[in-house]
Amino acid sequence: MNVNKFKIVFLDIDGVLCTKDSIEESISDWCGGLNTDNDGWVKEYKKIASSIGFFPKFDMFHWPFDRLALKNIHELARHPDVRFVISSTWREDRTVQEIIDLFTMKGLNVRIIDRTRDGHPGSHTDTRAHEIGDWLEMNKDIVETYVILDDNTWDIIRMHPNNTITTRDDVGFTKADLAKAKEILFKETV
Repeated sequence: MNVNKFKIVFLDIDGVLCTKDSIEESISDWCGGLNTDNDGWVKEYKKIASSIGFFPKFDMFHWPFDRLALKNIHELARHPDVRFVISSTWREDRTVQEIIDLFTMKGLNVRIIDRTRDGHPGSHTDTRAHEIGDWLEMNKDIVETYVILDDNTWDIIRMHPNNTITTRDDVGFTKADLAKAKEILFKETV
């Protein structure tokens, strides 16, 4: 039996696709050009929101994905053997299909095949690094190579030092990060 092997991307969302800049830009647009570079922007935002009687929803369902980060993820996803496993907290209490539906609505159209399982506090799977390690162990027959995209890698980088890309939470998954991811997944210098 011939089993297909895939290049797996473990994808975090906050700080990779949903960035500080994309959220602030959305708030600025909603508030008619509010300057979020100004230290008092939160106070001004609250003033505008209270003047019209409601706050717009800024939760994970409404937070926008950064357009450039999304473009870079789509470029990585173009390779026919690349598959995505969601390691973000956005996976919690959602099925894979619910994750796909939510992300498709937000413009992320990639081949998502699974999500990492929630760790159990006090067990060996109580960190994201262990959750990824467990997923890799359970699915080793389909993994050719893998990369982890996350902005909070304090635990991940120790267990997966050669497969981790630490993004910046303000800009997310950049062109430079894309080049590193390709180098890891395709074992080539881009």
